[in-house]
Amino acid sequence: MSVQVENNLEDEITTIHWHGLEVDGDADGGPHSGIQPGESWTPEFTIDQPAATLWYHPHPEKNTGRQVYKGLAGLFFIEDEVSDSLGIPKDYGVNDVPLIIQDKQFNENGSFQYELGMHDVMNGLQGGTMLVNGAVDPYLEVPKGMMRLRLLNGSNASVYELHFSNNQTFYQIASDGGFLENPIEMDELILGPAERAEILVDFSNFKDGDTIQLSNKGSEFMKFVVNGESESNYAIPEQLTTIEKIDPDEARKDTFIVYPGEKVRAIATFNHSGVFMYHCHILEHEDAGMMGQFKVE
Repeated sequence: MSVQVENNLEDEITTIHWHGLEVDGDADGGPHSGIQPGESWTPEFTIDQPAATLWYHPHPEKNTGRQVYKGLAGLFFIEDEVSDSLGIPKDYGVNDVPLIIQDKQFNENGSFQYELGMHDVMNGLQGGTMLVNGAVDPYLEVPKGMMRLRLLNGSNASVYELHFSNNQTFYQIASDGGFLENPIEMDELILGPAERAEILVDFSNFKDGDTIQLSNKGSEFMKFVVNGESESNYAIPEQLTTIEKIDPDEARKDTFIVYPGEKVRAIATFNHSGVFMYHCHILEHEDAGMMGQFKVE
């Protein structure tokens, strides 16, 4: 496929990085491939990887945090024969809904406030207002049945601890790199910046008009309003896919939380050549230089 990206910003270089997409380095959209104001970039690549929920965002040197915070980010989905064959919700916008979760600070005129103090440089900018798909205090009408929610932590720095106000359980079916082998039942989901997760939530035991809140660390920020019957009945699959593992403990991840004093081991194979980046996804850390690169030949 071919994608044309035009930079219509007046005086800022930008890039577009396809986060999670397996492409050659010259199509990856790192800091070395900046698009000048008024110019365009047209990468070409073939998508050949498992179904997944991925996202795109910029990577200009020393300005990634600000451009993401101002709104230059979004989701895209890959589907394949596995996702097509699973008996799970897949009607986009009806029972298969993306939720991009971010936190922001606002100026008095309602615009986003991106002003860094020393605390923000050290810890990353964290806002006091939660947004979902760009909306404050959002709500979603859901039928009495199964819903598939595709969650992205699109914040600059915050780690979210997500749960429902009634403490109901749900099933995680996918992570950054696609489907898990088997659904995992849980009542809390922890997502660091740039991490994604797909979950199945069953609203079939509620009555019309019931509301359930999605909360972060006990603070409610999104309402689900039950209304009507689901057109289809779904069950939690026993198995989702088979993963060819390099390591017995492997999961398909491209982003992970590393707590103070913790070590995380990552292993990968590369089928594409070029220069690739690795970095902290607390974006203010990245902009301050907490990143590097490697070359695949």
